[in-house]
Amino acid sequence: MRKKILIYASDDRGYIEVKNVVNELSQMDCDYMFVYPTNSQLGYESNIDYFIYPNFESKSIGFSLPFKPDIVLITRESWLPETNIIIEFKQIGAIICNLENSSWLYNNIKTRLEILSRMKFPTNMIDVFFDHSTWTYQSKLEAGWVKGKSIVTGIPKFDSLKTTSLKDIIQKYNLTKPVIVLYGSMEDNIRSNIINISKEIENKYGLSHHLFYKPHPKEFVDFKDDFTENNLIPSSQFRLIHDEKEMYSFAQLG
Repeated sequence: MRKKILIYASDDRGYIEVKNVVNELSQMDCDYMFVYPTNSQLGYESNIDYFIYPNFESKSIGFSLPFKPDIVLITRESWLPETNIIIEFKQIGAIICNLENSSWLYNNIKTRLEILSRMKFPTNMIDVFFDHSTWTYQSKLEAGWVKGKSIVTGIPKFDSLKTTSLKDIIQKYNLTKPVIVLYGSMEDNIRSNIINISKEIENKYGLSHHLFYKPHPKEFVDFKDDFTENNLIPSSQFRLIHDEKEMYSFAQLG
């Protein structure tokens, strides 16, 4: 019997992280449905005729699915609605998989706390975690991770994903100088350091470089007063990058 697989992304970042997994599934002998955000509503992509299958009403997603999935893939295990998705689909016997969206490169108290959070309900009901590398997997084991809970798969996000072209980036932002991109954080202590660094970068490179700031998506919620229409308030020469799909092209500029 063909496996039925549900892939869920709750934001643009999640869409990019799992899109290449969906591309691979489209070439395999399985039925899949990919649910993702489009502006203010949910969209979907599937390799089956949505209307010929019996419907399954998912309360956690708020979306009618064409089947009860055998496997559910998410990429943000401790946020809503993902925690509710874990609970709902685990109750019907689905295998829950989580694609890691960050690399675990070294151990500190934050890493240990992250591991402990994975061992609490409902995250502890996830069956398999897909890790980026043997190095990151080893870092998790040293911090107390359960051996055998992870499979090293690499980072699907960067597997030939169609992103904004380099030419379009150069034209959109009228790039005529070298570029510096500063990536934000949703954590208070880290973010305060980033803002201080942004001021140093502005003073040293403001005239010789184009300066950009890519906020963490949650910054627009938790720190919304820090943003004007076009600029980051602490460093006015920085322009904001809103679209996660542009980040790969910006990286090529380096």
